[in-house]
Amino acid sequence: MMNLIDFQAATENLLANSLGEVFSLATPDLFTPLSSRFSPASPALAMADSPLPEISPEINVGQKREPDAANDTIIINENTSTVIELLKNDFGDLDVIIGNDGTNFLWQNNGKGILTNAGKLGSSFSSAIALGDLDKDGDLDALVGNYGKANTVWLNDGTGVYTDSGQSLGNSLTTAVALGDLDGDEDLDLFEGNNRQGNKVWLNDGTGKFTDSGQSLGNFFTTAIALADLDGNQTLDVFEGNAGQPNRIWLNNGSGIFTDSGQTLGNSFTKAVALGDLNGDNNIDAFIGNAGQPNQVWLNQGGGVFIDSQQALGNAVTVAVALGDLNGDKHLDVFVGNAGQPSEVWLNDGSGKYTNTQQKLGNSLTQSVALGDLDNDQDVDAFLANKLQPNKVWLNDGSGKFTDSGQNLGNAASLAVALGDVDKLRSDTLRLINKPTNGTVQLKRETGEIVYTPKPNFNGDDQFSYQVFDGGTYSTTAEVKVTVLPVNDAPFIAINSGINLSPELKKPQPITKAQLQVMDVEQSAAELTYTLTESPTIGTFKLGETELTVGKTFTQADIDSNKLTYELTKLEKPSDRFSFTVSDGQGGELVPQTFNINIGGANIPLNLVTNQALTLDEGRDAAITKTNLETVMLGGENILYTLTALPKAGKLNKNGTELKLGDKFTQEEINSNTITYKHDGSKTVTDIFSFTATAPGIPAITGSFNIAVVPLDNNENINVGFSVKAGETAAIKTANLPGIQPQNNPENNPVVYTLTSLPENGTLLVNGTPLGLGNTLTQTQINNNEINYLHNGTETTSDRFTVTIFDTKGNSITTEFNITVNPVNNPPGLEINNGMTIKPGAIAIIGEGALFSQTTEKAEIRYILTNTPTSGTLKLAENPLSPGMVFTPADLAANRLTYQQELRDAKSDVFTFNVVDTQGGETPGTFNITITPTNESPTMMTLRQLTLRKPGKPAVINQSYLQAIDPNNDPFTYTLVSVPASGTLLLNGTPLKIGSSFTQDQVNNHQLIYQNTNGSVKKDLFSFTVADTFGGKLNNQVFNIAIA
Repeated sequence: MMNLIDFQAATENLLANSLGEVFSLATPDLFTPLSSRFSPASPALAMADSPLPEISPEINVGQKREPDAANDTIIINENTSTVIELLKNDFGDLDVIIGNDGTNFLWQNNGKGILTNAGKLGSSFSSAIALGDLDKDGDLDALVGNYGKANTVWLNDGTGVYTDSGQSLGNSLTTAVALGDLDGDEDLDLFEGNNRQGNKVWLNDGTGKFTDSGQSLGNFFTTAIALADLDGNQTLDVFEGNAGQPNRIWLNNGSGIFTDSGQTLGNSFTKAVALGDLNGDNNIDAFIGNAGQPNQVWLNQGGGVFIDSQQALGNAVTVAVALGDLNGDKHLDVFVGNAGQPSEVWLNDGSGKYTNTQQKLGNSLTQSVALGDLDNDQDVDAFLANKLQPNKVWLNDGSGKFTDSGQNLGNAASLAVALGDVDKLRSDTLRLINKPTNGTVQLKRETGEIVYTPKPNFNGDDQFSYQVFDGGTYSTTAEVKVTVLPVNDAPFIAINSGINLSPELKKPQPITKAQLQVMDVEQSAAELTYTLTESPTIGTFKLGETELTVGKTFTQADIDSNKLTYELTKLEKPSDRFSFTVSDGQGGELVPQTFNINIGGANIPLNLVTNQALTLDEGRDAAITKTNLETVMLGGENILYTLTALPKAGKLNKNGTELKLGDKFTQEEINSNTITYKHDGSKTVTDIFSFTATAPGIPAITGSFNIAVVPLDNNENINVGFSVKAGETAAIKTANLPGIQPQNNPENNPVVYTLTSLPENGTLLVNGTPLGLGNTLTQTQINNNEINYLHNGTETTSDRFTVTIFDTKGNSITTEFNITVNPVNNPPGLEINNGMTIKPGAIAIIGEGALFSQTTEKAEIRYILTNTPTSGTLKLAENPLSPGMVFTPADLAANRLTYQQELRDAKSDVFTFNVVDTQGGETPGTFNITITPTNESPTMMTLRQLTLRKPGKPAVINQSYLQAIDPNNDPFTYTLVSVPASGTLLLNGTPLKIGSSFTQDQVNNHQLIYQNTNGSVKKDLFSFTVADTFGGKLNNQVFNIAIA
């Protein structure tokens, strides 16, 4: 079995021949750290539609390896366009640059994932490649990292043709390169990872020229570099992967100056690093690929502090990893490239936990992996660079399952790969040879489509020809023949002006084609048929002598011949109209239209449109309403009535006040039912009053209003019953039970009511006291509203009782009094509202045992939230609720309503709601929450001995040596119990003594310093307590210091 030293030596030898992992983050929507400073993508080129020129100048339409044009014959319908030829453009596809131990190559993509060797980029031991717009000209340039030779910059002309810029950047054993804006000047700089020679930062001047910043960062066997904002300060930091040594974090101060964070992450033989938010907490985490040891996930706790997730993922010789959403679930999965073993796909469950899909992809010496949509099917594919074996394209089916595309791309010792659309500015040229006679040709630049559009209403044959050439040797000419078929056009409105009529005109008025005309491209006027969909309301619409009603038809030829007429018959309003549709008989239809008729003039008379007699019972009163009496005038002015003769058997009243001869009232007062007539009870059967009606500036009209009186039998008792709401009390008034009328009781004898049967669904009360069978009541009690009926609240809709009425002469009559019960909705009852008790930070279910409502009605109940809790979150099925949102009894029964306590200091919380039912019932409620305080003491996360190798120099005590946390996230402080005996503990330069305090933030910010004062001793220590603001305390912790 190979020991660790032998394995490390063997792997270093392998690295010398297989360096250069390039990391591709293929899903920028999931993770785009500082996209404005980091993304190397070139800007899109805006291309608008433009017609092909009349005289054949050149128009760029997109590059193809060989020009393509095709003869074609097209058949289309009149007034439609067609795509003649879809050119094979090279817009927006991902090309590939391979770094080899030897000649580097560019492979161009045809848009479907088929790659063709298209050029060279120098020859060296190229261990790493990164693409980006280095000279700000809108295309992707290449930074090539070489092992043992100077790194080089290759500039792109926009068409995928690369030129060596002539720069030689250093002469190190470069293993990894990464591009990003490191100094905040909006261009792409270079971070270079080297093998035990110190990593370097090269700054770009914006033109693609790089200068060494002079930094030499570490002296490790660096194999992988990845850039991202790790500590959340909006600058790009570095995650450094090292072989056989701990990985490290280098923090950027914003100007491109890097400082070691002091973290030592693991001690594996790391070959690859990929960064992204793996667990959805908005911090950038790291996936580490190790050679011969399990791969790892390191989670960022915020501020760039990483912890091991304790996952051991596989045990292969992993030399490349790349992150991307491989199965479309919006989480970052990982494609793992292994050397001498099949590559693998590991899926993320969203929390940063990975599962092997058990796919075995190839069995090559894979050295580098890059992810991207190579075949333009909207998912993430994989390109694998292999050593001394063909490079491979693995295509994704969208679910994370990969299939070998079957391509064998080269057979070199490939070490690195980078993806990008490097030839997006390349173009073939299109020329129009012969233009169409009866149409136009248009180029849609964004899609590369040639579009033919015939002239309006043209049908027949047309043709044109065009040529595609590559600007060099190759060209192709094609002829396109087009047959345009005739189609039926729908009719259209040419004129619809309406007409203006004077009310004095009492004869038919023609509607002519100058007022109404529909036209059609194909059909004649006789073939254009109107169908009436709405008739006039105050006039007559005729075709000749035949009246037209809804559904009847006429033609445009009828209008042209002046056969269509309109005659005003009623002056009730100032306008009229009719509506219609039009058909051409060949399937063409005109949507419904309206023809307007306006009526006006100098002498518009008043019109007494309604004069219907009022009918009422003898001795009663009734309102004279709009359905009885209405006068109108075109234009809507208010009409004023003046009484010229009064009724003889009754009185007219306005708002209860009697009207006299000559008094006035308006049409609006009639419309609002304020004019009433009261009959005097005599044995008359008719009555009448007369009036004049006027409006300002309009001649008056006169009229008489008739009243019909219904006589009553001499023995008839008036008993109209009454209505009451369910469960309520209502008085029985004189109008409900007026007793014997004066004409039937001429001597006006007092009357007494005796109850001969009682109500079944309620109780009769006299001044609040229940009445029983045989009890009596008087008319005076009724008139004074002392008699009440109380309904018992049941679901009944009626009730009744009978009385016998006696006068003092012994006359009597028996009658049944009917009661109509109007159902009312009872509001829901809040049967249970117990509130709840919860601990800080806990989650509790609110079920039917805590909150329950019901209703006596057959109605559904729901709860509408009016105010939300202030110290926590109310959720329905994990979704937060806000005011106005609803939950139901079913939600409570299914335990879907929960409360998450969040504000730790709170003692109580509350939310309010209304319980409503579908019948309009509503009951407000308040749900109280009691929060029982708990507190957990702080705990130590890190308490590691500080080793002082240079006793005379101060040493920083940071979070990698001293770190506590509070489980409740409460503020806490350290307090010294003892101080060092052989040195001084300083906080921001100030000596600390027993009882002094400091915070974790001060430790994290490197403000706590130990200064040794006695180099002869070998160890020192100090002790402390940690206490939070709520009484939690950790006692007697000892920090040890070793002095070398």
